[in-house]
Amino acid sequence: MACVVSIGGRSARLVARSLGVASVVAAVAAAISANGDDPVPVYVAERGRDIGDCRLPVRPCRSIGYALSQARKGSEIRVAAGIYAIDDIEDVFRLLGGSVRPRGGYDRFDHFRTAVPARRKTVIAGVPAEFRDQLRDLGFEVVADPKPLDADDRRAIETYNASRTSSGPVSCANGTADAHPCHKVDLLARVALADMSARPSGANDIWGFKDLNTEREYALVGLREGLAVFDVTDPTAPFEVGHVPGHPSIWRDVKVFQRYDAAADRWRAYAYVGVDAGGRLSVVDLTGLPNRVRFARRTTQARLHNVFVSNVDYAFGAPAYENGTPLLHVLGGPGRFSYGAFRSFGLADPLHPDLAVESWTGYSHDAVSFRAYGSQALGCGGVGDYCDVLVDFNEDTFEAWDLTDPANPKLVSSTTYPSVGYVHSGWLTEDGRYLFVHDELDEINRRVANTSVRVFDMADLAAPVHVATWEGPNLAIEHNGAVRGNRHFLSHYGRGLVVLDVTEATQPVEVGLFDTAPQSTLGFGGAWGVYPFLPSGNVLISDQAGGLFVLRDRTRASEYGRLAFVADAFGGEEGDAVTVSVARVDGTTGSVAVDYRVTSASADSGDFASSTGTLEWSDGDADERAIAVQLTPDDEAEPIERLHVWLANPRGGATLGETNIASVFVGDSGQGAAVGFAETRIVVDEDAGRVIATVQRRGNPVGAVSVRYDVYSVTAESTTDYLVPQGRNLSWAAGDARPQTIVIALVEDDVAESTEQFEIHLRSAVGATLEDERLAVDIRADEVALVEDLMLFDEGFGWDAERLARGTVLKHLPARLNFRAAVRDATDAKSVRLTLSGPVSATRVVA
Repeated sequence: MACVVSIGGRSARLVARSLGVASVVAAVAAAISANGDDPVPVYVAERGRDIGDCRLPVRPCRSIGYALSQARKGSEIRVAAGIYAIDDIEDVFRLLGGSVRPRGGYDRFDHFRTAVPARRKTVIAGVPAEFRDQLRDLGFEVVADPKPLDADDRRAIETYNASRTSSGPVSCANGTADAHPCHKVDLLARVALADMSARPSGANDIWGFKDLNTEREYALVGLREGLAVFDVTDPTAPFEVGHVPGHPSIWRDVKVFQRYDAAADRWRAYAYVGVDAGGRLSVVDLTGLPNRVRFARRTTQARLHNVFVSNVDYAFGAPAYENGTPLLHVLGGPGRFSYGAFRSFGLADPLHPDLAVESWTGYSHDAVSFRAYGSQALGCGGVGDYCDVLVDFNEDTFEAWDLTDPANPKLVSSTTYPSVGYVHSGWLTEDGRYLFVHDELDEINRRVANTSVRVFDMADLAAPVHVATWEGPNLAIEHNGAVRGNRHFLSHYGRGLVVLDVTEATQPVEVGLFDTAPQSTLGFGGAWGVYPFLPSGNVLISDQAGGLFVLRDRTRASEYGRLAFVADAFGGEEGDAVTVSVARVDGTTGSVAVDYRVTSASADSGDFASSTGTLEWSDGDADERAIAVQLTPDDEAEPIERLHVWLANPRGGATLGETNIASVFVGDSGQGAAVGFAETRIVVDEDAGRVIATVQRRGNPVGAVSVRYDVYSVTAESTTDYLVPQGRNLSWAAGDARPQTIVIALVEDDVAESTEQFEIHLRSAVGATLEDERLAVDIRADEVALVEDLMLFDEGFGWDAERLARGTVLKHLPARLNFRAAVRDATDAKSVRLTLSGPVSATRVVA
């Protein structure tokens, strides 16, 4: 078997036979792109006819406007040589909006096989001159409209351009925020595609999470060219941490799993990234946050449409139940029984998901899960006090599955409804009682009069009942949605974000709006995904052409009050009963209630008494309510442990306040508090923009703690290489042991420099001793060759299969095996040493 190590565009061959299980000693992640498979195109020719769907090359449309009306999400619009008129400025926006892929330069007489714009002139007339360059890149020549634009078209173009530049923050006032129509939703930040490192051609789905190692919040944005990870801890100034290239596709989906590693006393987080049209499921390693993300490996699961992780919470991606099995569900890919049927994988080894369940009922497009209790759980068969339910959405139906025992999956029910178009996705109320179903095609196929989100009563899982429908004001298409508290957050394509009050789930009411694509309302362009689960309460939206939006929901103001914890964190020693207080603020009208549950995080069931319950207030009552969390003593010496208390399912018109997840920290009895850096050395590049250092509180959470820090030059210099922050003091309230971070900006210059260093020192601790009080930061040398990553490379597919860290053990090797070194400043690379050990050991220096 031949192995190729590619360095800076050069390749050298080393031979290794019968590798078997190999251990690779090397360094460090890049990914490679390949061409995706095209959806069925729509064809356009001068002598075509605007009849039918134009999806046969022998029966093309005549006009681009009609072709756009027939195109579906992801359709390529192939336009033959000729001259075409644009009569509506909105057609230009749709061509460039990201939901379709237009291309000129085809020939009708070779059945639109190959585009050659240089020889086959495809001219669009009537387009404003400012769009000439963008359309030229797509194979079109533009004859600008000679007549002046009217006021409406000029405003539309200004709005289009404004919504595609980075901006923020802007409050929603008088119905607008910057260029965006809005209602009770503020723009905190907008990151345009042009300002992302990959310069992507479009965005797709989005997810997020809060890293429990650092308390920083992140947005994971699917792009046509890969995955971008943004730090949104300061929601008004998000920044890109890293980009992981991937197989090109208009469809990309991502979910997060975060697991506590007791041996290392840290959390390890991973993103699972699915790609349709020819790619494979990839695993992205997030454990290098806050300073980097890395490609980890590509699995053998080929071509899939969606991914979902069940039995985890959606704020952290951590296991939601000690007695539940987190499962990664892969949907819309090849399966043993039926193409597209969901396949579920155990995550005991997060890097190597293990197949646990395989559906047999047909194509699954998306999924959501919940835990059913009491009488609802009887619908699963009446075994035990609960059942873990997966609901998958299957184009014509949605199905409820009992996956309590992954080894014995049970199909509980399959449900459809009148006027079905395409059963795309859905989400449940927090009590699991009602399911909101999003149908992607009923509007565009005119099977309904207006946007229709259907509500199903899931009290009897064996027989869900359609009990209500929310209707929007027009035929805008709903895409994805999610519920937090009594708010349903809906990505509504051309209408952007829509917020529904689902206090009465059978009577949803629109209470908030933020239009991410104000130049267009109908069709598949605009908001693709929504993520409303950040503990800060901020809402993330991905827009196909507009990029990343970070929004503030102001719809939760209520005369009935907002229900929230009085603090983010509480703590005590083993054996204590910790009181966690909940307040009702900003309104006391009526009787209200909210559920709570106490769940494990790094602490397990042996460390506290798990509990659930309901807190209630009568009309006019504003007194605090208390949740007693009993901590269990043991004889083990342990680091500070953590559990979470959640508020959910508010009732009576009250809403969830911002602090609706609280941490409870558990310390060993009699142990003192300490403060120290999580790591003592960080290496960064000058162009990283910043370095983020994590400071931990250790030992005992009882009592308040504070510490100062200073920054000292070694060879790096303040102001020319880095900027010293203001207010260099960190403090923890009594009971609070959440990690804190220090952010130091780096200064990028054009001077070739060797590795430079500065240090951060902790000092003057109050209420704690100091441990690991010095952190060295190395700013890596410019223009020096460095092997950043070594990849196991699958030559058959032409993509990276796995990042090879030092000591990696390989159990599954591609049939055609190569190795690829990702080298920074590769022009100066001389050689790479690669050592393999196993049945056959080898060391080679590759020049």
